[in-house]
Amino acid sequence: MKSIFKVVAITMIMLFVSIVDVHAAEIVDLGTCGEDLTWTLDDEGFLYISGTGEMEDYSEGGAPWYQYDLDIKSVEVTGATSIGRYACYGCIELVEVKIGDSVEVIRMCGFYECVNLEKVILPV
Repeated sequence: MKSIFKVVAITMIMLFVSIVDVHAAEIVDLGTCGEDLTWTLDDEGFLYISGTGEMEDYSEGGAPWYQYDLDIKSVEVTGATSIGRYACYGCIELVEVKIGDSVEVIRMCGFYECVNLEKVILPV
């Protein structure tokens, strides 16, 4: 009786797993943005910046992820002590930014022309 119950339970789990659409975001691009900072952008528009130290400063449209400015929807910065000049310049689809407690300064125009930015999450 126990073995039949196990078979039924396993079959139900397998059926459930096959029905659920499990999507893992894929990395679109990645690189460095400071001496010890890296960035990754996934196919869902999530830009993740992590590491330690200062982010480089950029000119308008000069950030290494700028070619994806219309794809970036959210940004998270952890470990960095600064957000560089024009880091997210013109990311008009950007709606949310999460800034870690290590960030001490956001340089001039860090989020300039992010016209749809609705939510900025700061450390408590």
